[in-house]
Amino acid sequence: ERTAPGLWNEPLNAFSNLAFVIAAGLALDIALRRGKPDLPEIAVIALAATANTTLLLLTTSTRLLFAMSRGGALPLYLSRLSSRGHAPWVAAIATLVVAAPFALSGRITLVAEVTNFAIYAIFLVVNASLIRLRFLLPDAPREFRVPLAVAGFSVPALLAIATTILMMTYLARSAWILGGLMVLSGLGAWLIGPYL
Repeated sequence: ERTAPGLWNEPLNAFSNLAFVIAAGLALDIALRRGKPDLPEIAVIALAATANTTLLLLTTSTRLLFAMSRGGALPLYLSRLSSRGHAPWVAAIATLVVAAPFALSGRITLVAEVTNFAIYAIFLVVNASLIRLRFLLPDAPREFRVPLAVAGFSVPALLAIATTILMMTYLARSAWILGGLMVLSGLGAWLIGPYL
């Protein structure tokens, strides 16, 4: 399905992403024309708009646990595959166990903010890694090199870090606490995982 790197080079997925957003927009338009939409309508529209992203995050989380397990960073049992479909079933159950309480809490705003915290944390680590690798391995062959550097620092990466930190200041305290606990539990799993 993927023809090259990039969002629009995976045509079926890109169109399905767009279809979810269009469907949510049309549903919202219909609800607004009928008058003030009630909370269940808004919830259904929000779920339609984010369903594909949620599915992507759950699938990615499962695959991440699987890959980290295979790489020795997490317990090996997380890389067990089902005999029929060769899916990482133990990693999928672990993802379900972590995600279900959030989904069932009914606090969609908190869930969204904790998700944002996690995404922001990933952005920070990725951009900090880009800067660090420029100094650790400056001559390493790369498929792509982020342009515009000043004194060895990638300006786009620095701007991304600053913007991400600014966006994180708008998160609720509870999102910081839960997100921080999730990051700490992930670090703990990474540190002790190979010994389990």
